[in-house]
Amino acid sequence: MPSQPRPPGPIMVNPGQSLIKWAATLTGMKLAKVHITNFRSVEDSDEFSVEQVTCLVGKNEAGKSAILLALSALNPHSATPAILDKERDYPRRLLTQYAQLHPDKDAVAVTTTWELSKTELEQIKEELGDGVITSSQVAVSRRYEAKEPELEVSIDIHR
Repeated sequence: MPSQPRPPGPIMVNPGQSLIKWAATLTGMKLAKVHITNFRSVEDSDEFSVEQVTCLVGKNEAGKSAILLALSALNPHSATPAILDKERDYPRRLLTQYAQLHPDKDAVAVTTTWELSKTELEQIKEELGDGVITSSQVAVSRRYEAKEPELEVSIDIHR
């Protein structure tokens, strides 16, 4: 069956359900990469891979716990809310320059890359059509003051 052109705007998987909320129902995604910026003692962690076992090694106050705290703020559980607070979490030595360093949007604290499972890719294909999703990776990030994480998915809007 030929697919119908999709209207412009956010992709709605089911009526009233945004792509971000729908993506949260995917349970087979595997965390592949992490990049922490502008969070406490971590100004830029550089992107690093996450494997079956990942070990964070560093001296005291090097930022190991800060990396884990930033990750917990990506999509916190309601019982243990983790909110990115500029006053508390943004690197203090740069706080007075925040508005100049981020004039258009709030700073990103955590960016992650997730690998979709084959089952999830098949589910997406069934919901949206073949070839709409052009990559098996999804980027999820969180900015200061944001109520929800941001989701970046490579799509072919012409499909």
